[in-house]
Amino acid sequence: MDELDRAVAKYRRAEKAEKDTRTELHAIIRRVLTERTNERGAQADVARRTGYTRERLRQIMKEAD
Repeated sequence: MDELDRAVAKYRRAEKAEKDTRTELHAIIRRVLTERTNERGAQADVARRTGYTRERLRQIMKEAD
């Protein structure tokens, strides 16, 4: 395995780690928004804290369906 092969392998591991982390984050977002469903401003709070738009949060919630 040469330098290029090692770099490609490292890159692929990082991509998988990113995907796994995003999946975990989205699951937590869904749980938080579900728990706080009747709380005024909950979606805005999660949007502010994550940097996601409120529309993206709605999409994340629909992904669970």
